[in-house]
Amino acid sequence: DVSSFNDGTLTVTLDAEDANGNTAAQVTDTIAKDTVADDSSVDIADSGADGVISSTDDLGHTQLSGSIEAGGRITGLTISDGSTTITLNEGGYTLLADGTWTANVDVSSFNDGTLTVTLDAEDAHGNTAAQVTDTIAKDTVADASSVTIADSGNDGVISSTDDLGHTQLSGSIEAG
Repeated sequence: DVSSFNDGTLTVTLDAEDANGNTAAQVTDTIAKDTVADDSSVDIADSGADGVISSTDDLGHTQLSGSIEAGGRITGLTISDGSTTITLNEGGYTLLADGTWTANVDVSSFNDGTLTVTLDAEDAHGNTAAQVTDTIAKDTVADASSVTIADSGNDGVISSTDDLGHTQLSGSIEAG
């Protein structure tokens, strides 16, 4: 039972003698124990590099990137707004031999709010890596603005009896 041994190289050493007490040459053998995949990573980036996917970003080419253990494979890659989920299958991303990967995703159909990318992977031996996620805000529509013109007579009409030199304009826009 090698379950209690750490991952790495396991060495077996055998010392033996025959029935007459003659010692045989010591022999060894080694094998690698690998039961845990290396950590993976995932990142979603906006083209404006401000941490928010906005209408000024290239919504059709939002870049995802990250890494998995070299020689491993991606077993699941999704991006979701909580209502809609896109699954990227093999061919929907580029995975290099060193474990780095990239993908471009069209996020224009997603609702504004938080977008979440989820990555599942395994190493070359089938060991499952811990699932990793990354999030980014999508904000492509400004909140409603308002504008009001007030007349000094409060009758809804600017007339010669109003203070024409001080007509008040007011309103609101999205904070920031």
